[in-house]
Amino acid sequence: MTRQPTRQAAHRSPRMNQQTSIASVNRTPLEGVNVLFVDNSPDERALFSMRFGRDCATLATASSIEEALATLERGETELLVTEIHLAGHDGFELVRRMRDLPATQAGAVPAIAASAWIGLRDRIAEIPSGFSGCIVKPYDEEELLAVVADLSTAIAALRRLRRRGITARVDGRELRP
Repeated sequence: MTRQPTRQAAHRSPRMNQQTSIASVNRTPLEGVNVLFVDNSPDERALFSMRFGRDCATLATASSIEEALATLERGETELLVTEIHLAGHDGFELVRRMRDLPATQAGAVPAIAASAWIGLRDRIAEIPSGFSGCIVKPYDEEELLAVVADLSTAIAALRRLRRRGITARVDGRELRP
């Protein structure tokens, strides 16, 4: 078994081979992240899966709050991306209910709001919504990857919390297992 150099090691190496170079360039912030995407539209779920599923460790989809919570309760999701306008409820309700779960299950999962509504960014900033970021539809790949990159510290803290059962701080909140 050969070990591939890390991106940092490959960057420093003067004799970087083409395979390592391509692997480094093609990495995205979603690589290795377990993502849950929630939208009541089957077309939106299919489009999101097609555009971003190749980058994730796993990409689960849900069409309702109930489906999303069942997935979140398994404790494998590391990032939630949810449409704000869901049938019967909204993404704010989903995140409120998710935050009530234990941190190792889903209470500490970073959440990204998604909507075609341009005023979403202002609303997310104004209220204590539980969201860590937002993106506006139609989804721009670079915008989503930038938001996920900003959340990489929170995702790493969640992984440590789950792995070792330790207390972690995310967005100023102390999270306990």
